[in-house]
Amino acid sequence: MANVVVELSDVSLTRERRQILSEIRWLVRGGEHWVLFGPNGAGKTTLLNLLTGYIWPTDGEVAVLGQRFGETDLSVLRRRIAMVSDQLAQRIHGELTGLEILITGGRAHLNLFQPASTSELRTAAEVATAMGVVELLEKPFRVLSSGERQRLLIARALMRRPALLILDEPCAGLDLAGREFVLETIRRAASWAHPPTIIFT
Repeated sequence: MANVVVELSDVSLTRERRQILSEIRWLVRGGEHWVLFGPNGAGKTTLLNLLTGYIWPTDGEVAVLGQRFGETDLSVLRRRIAMVSDQLAQRIHGELTGLEILITGGRAHLNLFQPASTSELRTAAEVATAMGVVELLEKPFRVLSSGERQRLLIARALMRRPALLILDEPCAGLDLAGREFVLETIRRAASWAHPPTIIFT
């Protein structure tokens, strides 16, 4: 089906005799953005992990960006998908500056092993400006607030211009002001010159 970003067909997932997902049918078209609501333990994060191929369904079929799982090279497909989660935030080295963190996003690494090129610096400046995080570029990650970290990680995810951006509870634990800043960054991403399809919980 043309212009389909996500297609789940009768997807179910059972772990240790526990039914986590049951016969999920879900279609996401290009240009759409989705928010998944549900209580803790409802399977939201599990559903998002299915889209990256790190979890496989017990039954049903998964297709992302026109590629059906089981028939495609997931290592190639994952280059077009970016995911921001609390797990990622915990793995970022605290001494890296905001600028260095953006550069690592373009390289798909968690650390900076070589100086940034002129092209990388230009892209980082473009993304930082578009996402409104320029003021965070010179600060070490360790001194940033939770909300600032989330905003920076969203910008980092856009460095490779993904077709699909997955955000797992980006506003969890934030105060009202922090949530508003993060939601504004998500709005900026959705209206960016190179907008990905965004799915978040």
